[in-house]
Parts: sequence; C-alpha cells; structure tokens
Amino acid sequence: MGSKTVDEERTLFGHPRGVFVLAGTEVWDRVSFQGMQALLVLYMVNALLLPGHIEHVLGFASLRAYVESVTGPLSIKALATQTFGIYVSLVYLTPILGGVIGDRVLGRRNTIVLGGLMMTVGHFLLAFQILCRGDKPAAWRNPAIHDSLCSLRLR
Repeated sequence: MGSKTVDEERTLFGHPRGVFVLAGTEVWDRVSFQGMQALLVLYMVNALLLPGHIEHVLGFASLRAYVESVTGPLSIKALATQTFGIYVSLVYLTPILGGVIGDRVLGRRNTIVLGGLMMTVGHFLLAFQILCRGDKPAAWRNPAIHDSLCSLRLR
C-alpha cells in the first residue's frame, strides 16, 4: 500500500526534477542578461568607444565599418546602440547553434556546466575590469590579481 512507483520517486512537488533545473538555469540566465543589458550601452558610450581605448579592441574597426556602411556615419551613442542591437540579435540566434552542439557533442550536463562557467568567467572579468585601468590609484590594485587579469585582455 505505501510503495511508490519509479515515476513518483523522481518528482518534486509532482513535477519532474529536471523542470526545476531548467527553471533555475533560465532565471540565472535572465537575471544575468537583464543586468548586463542595462549596463552595456552605458559602458560602451562612457568607456569602450572613447578615443584612445577603442583602437585596442580587436576587430571593432571592421564592425564599425560594416555597421556604418549600412546606416551611414554614427555618433558614439548611436554606434553603441547599433552594437547592442547586434548583440541582442546574436543572443537570440546563437542558442540554435548551441543547442545543436549541446545535444550532439557535449551532452546536457556538460553543456550546462560549461555555460555556467563561461558566464561566471565573463562576469568576473567585467567586475574586475577596473583593476586593469591605468587611471585608478595603485592602492586599488592587487598586483597578483592585476597582473593575471590584465594579461587576459587585448592590448
């Protein structure tokens, strides 16, 4: 009388356990994306696209030339907005390719772990980007962290 079937044991609140993993992953992804979305254009306008810095971004001259060939000459703010639009379109387009790679090559668990690690590394590098800026006081920079993180960025 009190025995449960295999299907009942693999559920949580009547739902398959995988639904909660999927929901957690989606929440984590959406919070990450919405947080970065709010800051990305501001970062590009106030730091990345400024003269003296943009010249060190690999491939950006080609991207700017392509975008301006379609839209005409753009101000820094307009270029940042166009770049953000391209970014958002790729955010929604690349999961198709990622799904194929995840299903056929990496598998479910490895894909989730790899995606989480990539997001973590990206957020870590964005959070500690301030360490690599030369205009900050030396007291703000930990030499061990500064040397290892700043060696990762393109000069």
